Amino acid sequence: MEHQSTGAGTSIRERMAMLQLDQVARNTPRGPIPPPPPPRQPPRPPLPSRASTTSTTTSFSSSSSTTNPSTPKRQVPPPLPSRKTSRSSIAESFVSVASTSSTNSSGSTSTTRSLPPLYTGKESLPFQLPDKKPEPVKRVNSLPPNDYLPRGRKAPPLPVRRTTTITTTTTAVHPPPSRRGDNPVLLTRSLPPLPARNVENAPSVPTRPSVSNSCACSEGPPPIPRGTRPPPVPKSSRPTARVALSDSPLPCLSCYDFSGPDRHAGLPQFHRSRVTSLSSLALALTEPFPSALDKARALFTWLHHNVSYDVASYFNSAIPSQDPESTLRSGLAVCAGYAELFAALALHSGLEAVVVGGHGKGYGFSENPGSPPPPYEGNHAWNAVKLAPNYWHLIDPCWGAGHIQGPPTSTYTAALSTENFISPPSIFGRKHFPEQPRHQHREDGRVLTWAEYIAPTIETPKCYVQFTDLFKFSKETLLPATRHITGGGAERFVVTLPCLHLPPIMPRDEYVFFLNVGTEFSVKNFYVLAPDGTGRGYECVVELPRERDLKVTLYYVRDFDGREGKGLGSDYFLKKVGKCGWGWCPVVEWGGTG
Repeated sequence: MEHQSTGAGTSIRERMAMLQLDQVARNTPRGPIPPPPPPRQPPRPPLPSRASTTSTTTSFSSSSSTTNPSTPKRQVPPPLPSRKTSRSSIAESFVSVASTSSTNSSGSTSTTRSLPPLYTGKESLPFQLPDKKPEPVKRVNSLPPNDYLPRGRKAPPLPVRRTTTITTTTTAVHPPPSRRGDNPVLLTRSLPPLPARNVENAPSVPTRPSVSNSCACSEGPPPIPRGTRPPPVPKSSRPTARVALSDSPLPCLSCYDFSGPDRHAGLPQFHRSRVTSLSSLALALTEPFPSALDKARALFTWLHHNVSYDVASYFNSAIPSQDPESTLRSGLAVCAGYAELFAALALHSGLEAVVVGGHGKGYGFSENPGSPPPPYEGNHAWNAVKLAPNYWHLIDPCWGAGHIQGPPTSTYTAALSTENFISPPSIFGRKHFPEQPRHQHREDGRVLTWAEYIAPTIETPKCYVQFTDLFKFSKETLLPATRHITGGGAERFVVTLPCLHLPPIMPRDEYVFFLNVGTEFSVKNFYVLAPDGTGRGYECVVELPRERDLKVTLYYVRDFDGREGKGLGSDYFLKKVGKCGWGWCPVVEWGGTG
């Protein structure tokens, strides 16, 4: 079958080439664009004619029918010149192929593939962007290039810069400006040298008048006589690096709130009868508290609730085993049992604690003024627990759990004594002397000797349990500080809280404190203490009678006229005292022999 043609002597291929040229001409901007001469290519051999008359060909070559010999043989057109294609021209060629179709003899249309447009000397003419001149390169410390100067002018050459100093002469020449298209060169700019000083014209510096040797100022201060110089500080009294290196010092223990650990340690599920092992008990007691201080306080308070002093074994000199397991099962121990059980619980809870053995001024101790010091003899045990890096704290869980009543009963009374937990080492060491001096851990770094510890000291007033446990007063601020006082003049009595960090005492929580001067307990010998103005203490000034060993006792009103003594008020007390029933308790005692 012969391809359909649109004119005599014109093939489909030639027609398609003309259509492509027309399309390129329409997309080409107006104006003469001379196409480059196509390269000379060797002629291609003619394509063989197809013998089949029933199939439709999709080739762009010319075909002839074998049944019509009268049809003249068509010449093959010369090959198309090679061209450079771009993405835009390829896209246009695909669009033209999709829109071009040929019809075969049976009436069906078939899509014929169109050749891409011819190369006309410009790539991607429909999408060609205008040429842009490159932006001029910014130059540092150089003149503009000749291209940016007015026509006919040339940039003058850079002058030679000469820098001169006092000692040497250097010549600095800048490099010529970079040409267009070169990479810019950053030149380091040096500061200009200091100008040479004209020594001849410089003003002269006035000279300071010399001081004669006879002037007292030139001789300096007179030397300090060696006899008046202070002696060197002994090494034993110098502070150690323990306190300075402490990364986490303890807070003020006098006003620290231990209500959480104390309440947690007293829960019934932690009673020793329900404990299965030391490790489980230690974890249950200390797990809610992140700080080592609260963990140690919880263990300290638990021993107060669950272990009693073994008075019978102590007075009969038949002390059983004091290992932690035995103390946990029996609930009885002496000082060694308290210390061993605390150290074991601390180990299971992640604390570092040791048992410290030594001497304690506890039950039965008495001082002998004027006599030589007795030889060392250990009779007590307590603990040292590490509560901060390089910081050890001393506690006594045995004395903190309760105390022994004196003869003739010699019974044990369970009472939590917080001063055996919060006392600093310097105060703790007044009644505790360790066998190993390294366990004193004093703040000032001193190491006391046995003679210094056991020597008679100034006897302090007798403080009852209520002084620290109920009112939390401080023994350091108690006045008078000595137990034995001599009358015949005015004396000031003061009791206060240990530090100013504590909140002030509210009027509804105040008790009435009064002094009884002399041995006779009578209203005529009463002196009521007034608040000191800070809200944290009480004071009173009393004219004392002249006596060698005058007895003065401080009491507080426990109950009055059928009501509790808290919030009573001094005016109401003085108005009705002696006219109604009331109760009192001692707090501090001066004088006497007890």
